[in-house]
Amino acid sequence: TDFVRIIISQFTATTHDEIISIFEKYTSQNKNGFILDLRGNPGGLLSSTVDVASLFIDEGLITYEITSDGNRENWKVRKTEDYTNIPIVTLVDRYSASGSEVLAGALQDHNRSVIIGEKTFGKGSVNMMSSLSNEGGIYVTIGRWYTPDGRQIEGKGITPDVIIENTIVTNSNSYDENFIDLQLDAALTQLNYEINN
Repeated sequence: TDFVRIIISQFTATTHDEIISIFEKYTSQNKNGFILDLRGNPGGLLSSTVDVASLFIDEGLITYEITSDGNRENWKVRKTEDYTNIPIVTLVDRYSASGSEVLAGALQDHNRSVIIGEKTFGKGSVNMMSSLSNEGGIYVTIGRWYTPDGRQIEGKGITPDVIIENTIVTNSNSYDENFIDLQLDAALTQLNYEINN
């Protein structure tokens, strides 16, 4: 399989455009599958996360927020480019948090991508910083994020469709630690399956 692995280390103002240029470059080179690697991604801008998710999902909800006063705000698909027909597999780990959990949860609920790896961190709260008179500060949770199907992210995380933990394999003859990326191997196997079936 000709595939491209896109490592999204965080969601910034430029992430959406960067992903589009990668897709434009590699789809023209007949790469027929993509791996979105969200491992270690702590999140970032929610608007960026929604824009990225919108590239892969036809329509509907990406996430919604329930504020502390009980109001609900929906974040829906905002179409710029459409990559809904290109096979993608998504990698997450215990350090994937916040925006990466919103993206993984949306892809999962829309049956758009198989999620592989470890259960994610479980950071799905919206926080506001308030200053204190002693020059300290306090974070107040003012809302929580949910996946399109209503799963709370905060404290729960996203459980992958395929749970695989990476292990360090030590060669007994030397002090070299050889890292075998079992999660990436599983993503390749899944991508091959999707492309050929």
